Amino acid sequence: MGRGLNAKNSRGHQYNLIYFLTYNDPPTGVYKSQVAGVCAYLRDSHQIDVKLVALISIRSFWANRRKIRTMYPNAMVLPMFPKHRNWRKNRILLQLFVGNKSGSTIICRGIFSNKLARTSGQYKSVVFDGRGAYAAEFREYLGREHVTDDVADLEREAVHESDICLAVSNALVDHWKKEYNYENDNHVIVPCTLNETEFSLHEEKIRASRKKYGFTDQDVVYIYSGSIAGWQSGKMMDEYCFQVLAANTNAHFVFLSKFDLTQFESYNRFEDRIKQFWVSPEEVRNLLLCGDYGILIREQSITNKVASPTKFAEYLLAGLKVIISPNLGDYSDLVKEENLGEIFKEEKGTLIHDKLTFEEKKKLNRFAIDNFTKSVFKNEYRKIIRPNE
Repeated sequence: MGRGLNAKNSRGHQYNLIYFLTYNDPPTGVYKSQVAGVCAYLRDSHQIDVKLVALISIRSFWANRRKIRTMYPNAMVLPMFPKHRNWRKNRILLQLFVGNKSGSTIICRGIFSNKLARTSGQYKSVVFDGRGAYAAEFREYLGREHVTDDVADLEREAVHESDICLAVSNALVDHWKKEYNYENDNHVIVPCTLNETEFSLHEEKIRASRKKYGFTDQDVVYIYSGSIAGWQSGKMMDEYCFQVLAANTNAHFVFLSKFDLTQFESYNRFEDRIKQFWVSPEEVRNLLLCGDYGILIREQSITNKVASPTKFAEYLLAGLKVIISPNLGDYSDLVKEENLGEIFKEEKGTLIHDKLTFEEKKKLNRFAIDNFTKSVFKNEYRKIIRPNE
């Protein structure tokens, strides 16, 4: 089957190219899952050409270009204009390099790529891929020193002027309604999803992983995977880690994160029961197999209340129960409703947990596969690329 412009799928429908545009997003594990993985899924499941267009920093440009093209070979990786305040100038790059736009759909990850797309030419359809509450995130964590634009205005435009919106949570749509008077249903909700490779659990692999990293059958292992950025609430994480380790001598913590662990009081007190690793996305899965509980503890900010952390599904897929803050996107309620873990309480919370059985882990793994693989949201993705069908 030919896959150029105007390719036809097995039913004879005719579609043009889909572009997926990202701006200033580095090729992390999240990028592999939520950008490259989505491109591959749309290409394979809907039999359509999907071209990834990535505008990235000139710093480490060639190394990051290789990473992106390894993740998704059909990628055009361009060096964006230096300094974030010059972000609007990048529409020149789109005008130069993204051709045949009039018959194509473009999916825009974030408010900056959305504005660039809407001002660089005419598309058949512009999709706003809303990953969070952007104005709130700048206000709460990022600051405005590098952006002269009104971020709220850009977010309002993206919500109201795009042909369709993709939201990562119902909580995010509620935020749009409250902040920007969004009143229609021109959106789909797709949380951060898992790639299509089914990851079934095997008891012997779990035992091998625990042995490899020095854990016994009696140890209860807690894993935190991700950065310690402002919204990730590192201070709360440190305090919780300290309390759990003090309460249970069988408790151990693993941090899959690149930061100075010596800044944590818990590490300075319980160094022998805390490990830290910084590994490739492919290796993260093997380390997650060591765990019993995955940690998603965050403060009560707007940024966190609308979020859809990728690690939630990844924890479940590896058979981990999730210890999660209240009001974290749609997931806190889901944890309560489906018995997927527990809600974190700053005061008088549970500090001693049992090691999970393999049967418990298999149920969590199955829940992740049944609810968070991309194919579960096939109809939502279809609405994005074929809105009139």
